[in-house]
Amino acid sequence: AGAAATARATAEMLSAMLARKESFGLGEPEGWTELQHPKKIEVDFSGFEFDRSFISNLPESPGIYIMRDANGAAIYVGKASNLRARLQSYFRQRIERDEKTERILEALWRVEIEETGSELAALLAEQRAIRTLQPTINIQFDVHDRPEAVKGPARRILMLLPAPDAAEVEIFLLDGNRAMRRVKLPREEAIERLRPLLSEFFFEPKKSSAESPAESEREDLQIVRSWLDHNADRVNALDVDLAGGLEGSLALLDRYLHEPPESGKVFHV
Repeated sequence: AGAAATARATAEMLSAMLARKESFGLGEPEGWTELQHPKKIEVDFSGFEFDRSFISNLPESPGIYIMRDANGAAIYVGKASNLRARLQSYFRQRIERDEKTERILEALWRVEIEETGSELAALLAEQRAIRTLQPTINIQFDVHDRPEAVKGPARRILMLLPAPDAAEVEIFLLDGNRAMRRVKLPREEAIERLRPLLSEFFFEPKKSSAESPAESEREDLQIVRSWLDHNADRVNALDVDLAGGLEGSLALLDRYLHEPPESGKVFHV
């Protein structure tokens, strides 16, 4: 009964369309299939410095990409948790492209990438590159609102993230809303080299300074705090006060580096 009803309804609609095809702007029925299944637009790589194999062989890691025109000027900067997948999305066959993608492909000549090791590092690198390069299409199409101020206690946080080199780790030190420090260290030397850094940053009296942090530094700190607030359940981080101060923080970090947990990302919050 269901199939019969569907067939009857389809026949009635086809009959109505045949009778009124001119008012619908339709030609003869032979051309209707093409209207229902339009051809997808193929990307022509002859206008680029690279070919499709370049995109297919990009790393599947977090990072940023800088798109440049034939004169070397930056036209667009983007971030990605997976560089290969993100850049492949620009070059897929499509029925139609959005205006921004169309503008990028019209002006594009070369693509440069920078692996970052983590999504947060990619976010910071993207902001830095946009500030420095002022890419035209970012300015015209993308509005990067400043992150909202993170509410809650101004905790003192040590955050551990992957670095592009697997033999290294990237460490963020956050002193509430006041200051941030970011360092890459060899995994095998991390504890030894972190001791003086943690001591100076968190536990020694701060020297007064007439100069306030630069606007870009304040913005980076707010980006990091906002990102951490939204990703606290999947990042390796510790509160240095809850961890027992300098020695307790180093002990927890040392244990994590040598015996990472099998499940979960947070080792102490």
